[in-house]
Amino acid sequence: MDISYGERQFWDVKRYTLTEGLANGVKCIDVDLGDLTFTVLEDRCLDIYSVKFKGRQVAWLSKNGVVAPTHYDPHEDGWLKSFCGGLLVTCGLQNVGPHCEFNGRNQGLHGRISNIPAQQVNVSKEKTSEGFSLAISGVIRETSVHGCNYELRRVIETGTNRAAITLHDEITNCSDIPQPLMLLYHINFGYPLINPETLLKIQDSEEIMPRAGAATEYLSSWDRFDPPSPGAQERVYVHRLKQSADKTSCYTLRNRAENPDFGVKVIFSSDTLPFLTLWKNPRPGEYIAGLEPGNNHVEGVSFEDKNGSLRYVAPGETVKTTLEWQFV
Repeated sequence: MDISYGERQFWDVKRYTLTEGLANGVKCIDVDLGDLTFTVLEDRCLDIYSVKFKGRQVAWLSKNGVVAPTHYDPHEDGWLKSFCGGLLVTCGLQNVGPHCEFNGRNQGLHGRISNIPAQQVNVSKEKTSEGFSLAISGVIRETSVHGCNYELRRVIETGTNRAAITLHDEITNCSDIPQPLMLLYHINFGYPLINPETLLKIQDSEEIMPRAGAATEYLSSWDRFDPPSPGAQERVYVHRLKQSADKTSCYTLRNRAENPDFGVKVIFSSDTLPFLTLWKNPRPGEYIAGLEPGNNHVEGVSFEDKNGSLRYVAPGETVKTTLEWQFV
């Protein structure tokens, strides 16, 4: 990369605010690296929305579009009304899975962390021997009087030297008592990466647990993707992962099993995220594959508590996770 031609020929960052409809007021950051472009939503937990690799959309984008956190409905399944889709929607930190009641409090579907705006957002650039590295950082605080006091410090890294996005999270319990932590990275892929010819490979899968309904019926084809079908039921499979020596696991997606020309590899911390949930929705207009590393099942905090598997974080303790998307 010869910057004598001008460094802004190789990268660009734009910060702006959406002004229309339910997206009104949402602050965004666009990163353009040529082959790889993506959007980060400042007011939605620094989650990652649209991602294009060589002009093709990687993420699944919801019919809701971008929805400002002011429209978040914390009751029952209200989370679905503001579910934007996008490459990453963070779920938790008090609940993952269906709405339930825990310790006398309502816990809505997938929690509220993705509907909390980030603070102290910063975009930085650094010159390296191979080009430029870019970092977007911020703090997201999920708090409640007499309840949790979590601080999530997030850093999203990318650069001009390779087509990849790396996310580092540090989640600290700032409360004076242990607090339950439920965490799921709702990673969403759509067409053209997901289609009936797509090849999915999951590393280190030790056990597959289908949720009730269509998932059990289609267990033998859990890793294949049917064409869009009106009224088709969603299918959910939870993979328990083996623990590797380097404490990481990964999965890969290719747009075709034969002669693929487009794909992604996702690497994540399997020590803190020992489960991988596959969510398939084959309905037209909602054609999606969610591949979601997490620290729990997807049955809700009440289930985890009764199951004896609820993860607690001690006062002052920090849980660290890393995810990386490599586009090929």
